[in-house]
Amino acid sequence: VTSQMTSQGGNAHSGSVSLPQGSNSLQASADVNCWFCTGGRTHSSVVRNFVVLSTNMFVDIDAGDAHTCAVAVDNRAVCWGDNSDGQLGIGTTADLSCNIAGGGAHPCRPHPTAVAGGLAFKTVSAGHHHSCGLTTAGEVFCWGGNDKGQLGVGTLASSRAPLKVTHTRPFVAVSAGGQHTCAVD
Repeated sequence: VTSQMTSQGGNAHSGSVSLPQGSNSLQASADVNCWFCTGGRTHSSVVRNFVVLSTNMFVDIDAGDAHTCAVAVDNRAVCWGDNSDGQLGIGTTADLSCNIAGGGAHPCRPHPTAVAGGLAFKTVSAGHHHSCGLTTAGEVFCWGGNDKGQLGVGTLASSRAPLKVTHTRPFVAVSAGGQHTCAVD
């Protein structure tokens, strides 16, 4: 699996992150051109190898505002990070306390933790304070903050565990946004 990185600013930066199939060694490489970092133009190439600390091998991953969710090779969904609105889907917000940049202490899980319910997921999508997943059966489940109805379950009540989005046909994709969610059937 390889992901390309490109600069969003005025400096020229490019690189990639790759995880060879069957490996737990993550390799990151980058070419960096900087015009004003040191007062003149510099260029360097950097390659770093990292050992993935988790034994989870992920087939899908998405990052929200301050949390991340992923699907492991065995179709389990796991999430980690800020859990102040139940966006990790682990059934509780009674967690460790982590300092989130600019936001103070929040309930969180610093390591991948299984999403409640034992569902088999194909993909996950992390929004601002909610998350959704598409199961291998074509069902969509959402969890976390729901003040704008972003969980798609007909209420504005938040949920710390996955709730099924009721629909007459199977879904093929789901995407959680800031305070909304879209799914394709």
